[in-house]
Amino acid sequence: MARYMIHVFCDECAVTHSMGISVVLIDGPPEKACVATLYAEKGMPPNLGIMLRNVVKCPKTGKIFQQTDNNKIYIAPTPG
Repeated sequence: MARYMIHVFCDECAVTHSMGISVVLIDGPPEKACVATLYAEKGMPPNLGIMLRNVVKCPKTGKIFQQTDNNKIYIAPTPG
């Protein structure tokens, strides 16, 4: 098992932001990966699906948003 940070693409400013939350996964990728691609052929872990419902505040625009397109959501292993 490893811990992964969740990152989302912001449609407002066209930059990927960290959601500031992490999730522990049993079968996560060795490097940053798109959630839609990673779980295209297998079901998404429930604990990850729950985390993806959270909202993010864009540090550039100050707007709060929820990214619902799994092609614009990424997970990356945390260092250490």
